[in-house]
Amino acid sequence: MMFRHAGKSGAKIFDGVKVNTLDFVPLNGKHATSGSRAEVPGRPVSATWSRKDGSSGLIKFEYLIDASGRAGLISTKYLKNRKYNQGLKNVANWGYWKGARQYGEGTSRQGVPLFRALTGTSIARLRLI
Repeated sequence: MMFRHAGKSGAKIFDGVKVNTLDFVPLNGKHATSGSRAEVPGRPVSATWSRKDGSSGLIKFEYLIDASGRAGLISTKYLKNRKYNQGLKNVANWGYWKGARQYGEGTSRQGVPLFRALTGTSIARLRLI
């Protein structure tokens, strides 16, 4: 849904295309590092791609949105900073909220993620606090 919306909003979208490699230009004339993270390759400027029908090519761009989902092309292949939270492995939706209170304030569980399992009629009774 977000993919189609991006297209309707003017972004060039490509369905059924695999990104094989990304090309980067260094930041400020040199590659940057950030603490213990992997080396930052710079700013992505182009990508080589292919399709199942054998067609392939190169595309250049100013902005890149990595919509590869859990695969996380940029974070896994280039930045090598992807961290999987095993507790969220089977969660269907995850969000961050502005202006919300922190879960478990004043307890040993303060700030930990809160999950609700919805079954049967409990969906109708769910309310946000």
